[in-house]
Amino acid sequence: MNQVYTNAQEKLDMHGLKKIFIGGLIVFLHFRINGFDIIADFVGYIFMVSGLTDLSKVSIKYAKAKPIAIWLVILSLFSLYEFSVDGFLVLSLLFGLIFLALDLTLIHMICSTTAETALEYNQQRLAKSFKSCWVFIFVARIMTYIIMSIVEGVPITVIYIIAAVAAQIYYLVMLVKGYNGLNGKYKDFGIEESDEEKAY
Repeated sequence: MNQVYTNAQEKLDMHGLKKIFIGGLIVFLHFRINGFDIIADFVGYIFMVSGLTDLSKVSIKYAKAKPIAIWLVILSLFSLYEFSVDGFLVLSLLFGLIFLALDLTLIHMICSTTAETALEYNQQRLAKSFKSCWVFIFVARIMTYIIMSIVEGVPITVIYIIAAVAAQIYYLVMLVKGYNGLNGKYKDFGIEESDEEKAY
């Protein structure tokens, strides 16, 4: 006879990762027409804030990432229109550096917290993949920023841009895998779902 889970709260709800995925996809699809961002990044970060709010029920560390996402919402409003910054190169580089630092901090907090959650629910391979994903993103984004800040019009720049794009795609894929691998999971207390619950 199968035992039944008596505490419904032990069932993991990772739907917030879906919202973070949608937000990340919006930010990734960065298109401009006449300098105007037609797929506004701030909308993507709003989705992330909402997703982190949902995930705060899973871990307080997701809640700690929310202020970072809110700051990115605010800063992305300033990048809706791409103004000419001739004569303000240092200011432009500084803004880009701050934005990059906040974005990487947000991604790190999401990846590390999801990895910790995966370990808590006996998903070691998934946890390792999230850690690898973060390292790949960090190296690719930092190197791309440095190269694009000091060098232009060289093949190596293209290589690093491709690496950054690949890293972002990898991150989006990991969000999907994180949801599929964790949502609806129960902590392993040596008990099983009932046949009735499995049917759902």
